[in-house]
This record gives sequence, structure tokens and C-alpha cells, in this order.
Amino acid sequence: MNLFSNKQRQHSTTRNKRAVDQAMLSLSNWRELTVIDESASKPKVVARIPTLHFGIIIFVIAAILTVYIGQTHRSQDLLGEINTERRENVRLHLQHNRLVADLNAAIGPSVIHSRGTSLGLKRIHQLEDDHLTPQPPSVP
Repeated sequence: MNLFSNKQRQHSTTRNKRAVDQAMLSLSNWRELTVIDESASKPKVVARIPTLHFGIIIFVIAAILTVYIGQTHRSQDLLGEINTERRENVRLHLQHNRLVADLNAAIGPSVIHSRGTSLGLKRIHQLEDDHLTPQPPSVP
């Protein structure tokens, strides 16, 4: 089944021919054609870019955005890791300070002095006093 009958085709063909003939008669020379072309609106920027260049531009923009988003996620992951390591460093410093305090409490000067006196050692000023006082002569 034909959508258009032969009459309809002939009618549309003759109508197109008449429109072309009328346009040709209305134009007297080539200058009028250039005036018509100059008065026509210029194509937009996107319409003037070839399809291949447009595809490449879109691909480059998508690649740049992908790299930017990936870098942002890597930076956030690295910042979380740095914060974790910083907390661990503070914890280790606190533990070190506590252990140094425990060591000083165990072997500090006051502890050594009290242990020495409990063992029978004399204080330094008592030794000096003993040395300066005359001692009885020893008998041979």
C-alpha cells in the first residue's frame, strides 16, 4: 500500500518546482544571494564546532572532573589517616611521660636518700661533721 498516490507525489513535486522557479525569478543576480546569506543569522558556537572536536572536549572535561573528584577523595582519606596517626602520637607521648614519672618516682633522689638512710648510710653533712671532730687516738 502506497502512502502517497502518484497524484500526490506529482503535486508535491510540481509545487517544489514552482517554489524554486519563483525564487529564481525573484533573484536577479548573485549579489542578492550574498545579501540573503549575510542577513541570515550566524550559527551558534556549538553548531560551528565539529562533532569530533566536541566529543574530545567533553571527554577532556569529564577526565579533568574525574581526576579532581578522585584527588578530593584521596585527600580526605589521607587527612583521616593523618588524624589517626596524630592521636596515636599524642597517646604514645602521654604514655612516655607517665613511664618517665614512674621511673623518677622509683629511682629519684628522695627515694635513694631515704633508702640509703634506712640501710645505715650517713648523710653527707654527718660525714663532714665526723671528719672534722677530733677522734681519740687509736692504740696499737
